[in-house]
Amino acid sequence: MSDMDVHQSPSHLDAYGRKRILQVLLTLAIAVILVFLAAGRLTFLWGWVYLGVAVVSLIFGAAYVLNYNPQAINERGRPAEGQKRWDKVIMAVYAPLFISVYILSGLDARFGCTSWVQFSAWPAAR
Repeated sequence: MSDMDVHQSPSHLDAYGRKRILQVLLTLAIAVILVFLAAGRLTFLWGWVYLGVAVVSLIFGAAYVLNYNPQAINERGRPAEGQKRWDKVIMAVYAPLFISVYILSGLDARFGCTSWVQFSAWPAAR
């Protein structure tokens, strides 16, 4: 059996692939819930913009990968084997920071914490 035979991908998702898709959808749902809870309102325009961009990106990305390489999704859903200690440390730091972005953006929408920050490039161009 050649390497090519071993790495051919099945044309469907297995249980791990379905698990990974569920993980991604739940992560998006949690992120959106955190943003709107922290904002204290459903009228937070940029929260809806984020949701729209995220959903469109997920749809197109998933359609592409499902069409060309569903095995990639299956593999991402498998438990990590032999994960290095440093990788676990990085993930332990990354996860709370990832979550905090959504909470802080909602709090900023609610309290205007960054209203004094000017996001323009002209001062840097001088």
